[in-house]
Amino acid sequence: MKYIALVPVLFNLLSCGSGSSSDSSAASLQAEIMDNLGNSSAEIELNVSCSIVKANDSQTDLEKCETRFEGSQREWLIFTPVKNENQTNLPSPLLISLHGGADYAEYNVDYTGFIPLAAQEDIIVAYPQGAEDTEKGVTGWNAEYIGDAGRADDVKFIHLMIYWIGSNYHVDLERIYVAGFSNGARMSHHLACNLESKIAAIAAVSGSMGRSTYQNCATPNPLAVMQIHGLADVNEYAVESDFTESPETTITFWKEVNDCGNFEQQALADQNGDGVGGSLDIHSACSYELEVRLIELENFGHEWPSIGNGKSNADIDAAQIIWDFMRDFDAQGFRE
Repeated sequence: MKYIALVPVLFNLLSCGSGSSSDSSAASLQAEIMDNLGNSSAEIELNVSCSIVKANDSQTDLEKCETRFEGSQREWLIFTPVKNENQTNLPSPLLISLHGGADYAEYNVDYTGFIPLAAQEDIIVAYPQGAEDTEKGVTGWNAEYIGDAGRADDVKFIHLMIYWIGSNYHVDLERIYVAGFSNGARMSHHLACNLESKIAAIAAVSGSMGRSTYQNCATPNPLAVMQIHGLADVNEYAVESDFTESPETTITFWKEVNDCGNFEQQALADQNGDGVGGSLDIHSACSYELEVRLIELENFGHEWPSIGNGKSNADIDAAQIIWDFMRDFDAQGFRE
């Protein structure tokens, strides 16, 4: 099956602290975008072509959607649960999963393990593909966009993808979540600062906040945040470096944004038999009943944590831990 959808889109690049919480319909989202129009706005016709493909590790049907954006071919994969095909059911939350640097959406489908969970929990999952960096020659996310020529504006690209999915699927736009790995984790923090009115929660795995994002994200809206860090991870996206803030600094940033007043630490049990586990730091009593969490895994490096699937040997299953956290929040804060 292949189809083409033409969607007229009005958009602008939302900046830190702008906008309000999204409503649960595509029409309301378009109205919000129009309310925020400024000198940077533009009107385009988004031409999206989608076809059915198979997931790497199973016979699961995905849609591969392609479009032209700022002169380049961009694409995303999308999983739609069976329940969502009947729009008499409640709208589904949208989870956006961002791959790492020198990585691809199709591999992210495989190692994150979100699809079995999404089928069970009625979640739409989108896996956008990062553009190739012309200087480095590898794929990734431009998580420090400041308008420099020749670099992809990935904030705007994901903004448009969210709008298109909201216009073409049965989506609860109050429940948009972002999970990212490595460079994708860095991008999740960047999106939280630039698309905060669209995102209810983020989960950053093996990647921390970029220094430019940290310095320029002055007035972000509160949202739920989870950071997962392996204590043996020395990758420059995951630890303090010339262009990355440490996981601890990143968590402190979001704790202060959310005005959290309580802290507790829990031990994580050894599940993989290496003799060590980890810790879970929980910052609670936050505004809008949000939470900020840091998971640190002993003896674990630059990987996506999973259990029992042969892809990594961790003490937690990141997909399940992330969803159990995210599901409690929407764009208004804690879900009753």
